[in-house]
Amino acid sequence: MATVAELFQTMEYGPAPEADAPARAWLAAHDGRFGHFIGGAWTKAGKTFDTR
Repeated sequence: MATVAELFQTMEYGPAPEADAPARAWLAAHDGRFGHFIGGAWTKAGKTFDTR
């Protein structure tokens, strides 16, 4: 019988069966920006930068 480590080595990757549309819509509704959760409250980020 194969070990767990061996099974992980032979697993193939593929597309996720669930759609990402709800997550992308939520991100778009929040302008794709997040603050920081500090001390039990959301705070604005001081500085942001673009990513690709």
